[in-house]
Amino acid sequence: MREIKFRVWDNVDYMSTPFTLKDLQLKKVQFTSKCKVMQSTGLKDKKRKTIYEGDIIETKFYPAWVERISWKGKPDAICEVYWDYTGFGLKARGDEDFRYPGLYEINLDHTKIIGNIYETPTLLNTQP
Repeated sequence: MREIKFRVWDNVDYMSTPFTLKDLQLKKVQFTSKCKVMQSTGLKDKKRKTIYEGDIIETKFYPAWVERISWKGKPDAICEVYWDYTGFGLKARGDEDFRYPGLYEINLDHTKIIGNIYETPTLLNTQP
């Protein structure tokens, strides 16, 4: 069973290093309830960097997926990784209404983390 990792944004200017629940129990990590906690997806991008909730990724979709969801006819996209009650999903750049719960359907060989919603939110505001 994999160990679930987390990281914390302090709402100002600091992103923590990854930690586990055990680290939290042992008080190796401390933060306030105002901090944003993000869970690891368990996936890594093409540079072997762990993808977390709140990360902004640039990815290529498998052709069958592009056709199925009609992602504006483009195989490339910049998306926010999000978590909801169904699991991890993707939110399209510049499109508040379009969410797809298929994080595990992206092509990781063509996916890279380009930022996160706290340190580089403007990456999502730019229209394709």
